[in-house]
Amino acid sequence: MHVYPASLKLRWLTANCWEIKLPDGTTIITDPFIPTKDHPMEKWHHYDCGVGVNDLERADYAIIGHPHADHLGSLKDLFDRFSCRVLGHSVWAYLLCTELQIPEQMILPYDNGAHYEFNSFSLDTFVARHSPGFVGKRNGIRHIDQGTEYEILNDYGALYNTNYILTTKNNLRICFCAGVHDETEFNYLKDKGVNLILCQCGSMAPEPRMASPDAVDKAVQQAANVLINSGAELMMPTHQERFSQDQVEAFVVKVNALLSERGYHGRMFAPVPTQWYSVGMDLSAI
Repeated sequence: MHVYPASLKLRWLTANCWEIKLPDGTTIITDPFIPTKDHPMEKWHHYDCGVGVNDLERADYAIIGHPHADHLGSLKDLFDRFSCRVLGHSVWAYLLCTELQIPEQMILPYDNGAHYEFNSFSLDTFVARHSPGFVGKRNGIRHIDQGTEYEILNDYGALYNTNYILTTKNNLRICFCAGVHDETEFNYLKDKGVNLILCQCGSMAPEPRMASPDAVDKAVQQAANVLINSGAELMMPTHQERFSQDQVEAFVVKVNALLSERGYHGRMFAPVPTQWYSVGMDLSAI
């Protein structure tokens, strides 16, 4: 006997972009950024994962945690194709109108520390830290997106970062964590009943070519702490496009060994880019 009720399906594309299909078919794209090799901005070509906006079948919502170009660079194309509702922080949400020409009636502003109900899911937001990014133009440092529609948005991306918990109607709770992970985040996640964490490990795991044994050990410890302090069963890294799949899996093996050593039930899992995964509850006779 095997019972497997309708489950959530998701796949990691590139950067912090996930395609999520809820059990009722509602589709959410997080931090929409899936440029292809023919994109006019050459610096984005290495993010090509073989899937672009034109390959998607549906998008009902786009959720943006912070407005760096590598978190919303495909938003305009996504909106033009699907007319999806766009969720962004109230401080910079109007810039989506002025810079990317998203109609204001299609933008749903959120604030930190708030709860929002939608037909197929709910959202709980909380403030999180982020790296300073490229705010340094006054010192003569060239802005990475200077002269483009992403320049102003990118500055706000360095100032505002929001993490959130997405809860489906069958009470599966997924936490999206980007930026720098600290005790504030850990404390918020305690007792929230999170099942799965999608955790940006780009700021956690060191660059492969510069990684010292001490840096790797620190990154492994931090990843394990995120999962243990959250109480979640699963964690998947995100924004790891600069690493090879072998490097990501080697990192995950170290994290899981430490979790086992500490007697924790949860585990980390390395997603293969563009591979669909099903997340839910099943019942099997044993």
